[in-house]
Amino acid sequence: MNIFLILILDFFLSITRAHAWGHHVLLSKDPQAFLIQHALEEKMISYCIEINDSNFDRQSIESQTLMALQLWLKPISKIGTFQTKFQSVDCSSEKLNLKIRVGPDDSYKHAFFRVKRDHKNFYSEVVLNTTNEDINPYFIYDSIQMLTPNESLNYLLNYISIDHPLTTQELADFLGWKERTVSFSSYRILLHEIGHTMGLCDLYPGGISKFCDSKNMSPGIDQAQPVSLMNDPKFFYLAKDDIDGIISLVQRFLKK
Repeated sequence: MNIFLILILDFFLSITRAHAWGHHVLLSKDPQAFLIQHALEEKMISYCIEINDSNFDRQSIESQTLMALQLWLKPISKIGTFQTKFQSVDCSSEKLNLKIRVGPDDSYKHAFFRVKRDHKNFYSEVVLNTTNEDINPYFIYDSIQMLTPNESLNYLLNYISIDHPLTTQELADFLGWKERTVSFSSYRILLHEIGHTMGLCDLYPGGISKFCDSKNMSPGIDQAQPVSLMNDPKFFYLAKDDIDGIISLVQRFLKK
């Protein structure tokens, strides 16, 4: 097949391929609660970590949170130079942009994102529900448990997200674990939920109509969705659709 035919084939594939990112419906109502605004306008994201489960290490969750934030912000370097800094603050601080709360919760069985308000300040909250495994079928564990001997957590996170991007199945095969176990690791879950804190919505069935803003969605949203962290979150890296989504968020804010 010559190069001309290859280009034609790729063109038609690009037409039929669904790139269906979507912005969260609350982004228009409470934009200050979403991190993309702070990353672009203030170039600072202030976060806090609250651990209410002795099976989770605070430093571990903080490292995972920072890696997830850096991973989501990495694609915007294609648009311009954005050097966002991160600072740890008290959870009662009026500067708070992101709260990560780990521990038992009665609101929802797994993990979730929501917009909260304290002291007239809107911020994003990510909750990892660690209710007892006998009660909660979606048992979450600290990803620090995936470490092999003499391996640092930062090295592992960088390896599976940047240097050698892996799916949950690929990492499970490497560790000799069940894929379901790996998919319920805290880092994989944080990656998906922090996508929400940036401003992206769920693209899986049921999530689109509930969380996506119909005025800020790409064409083909009613079609079969492409694989991505925001659709079928079985990745430790950003798929093309995730990258398109975060770039669209940046472009939306730059137009203001």
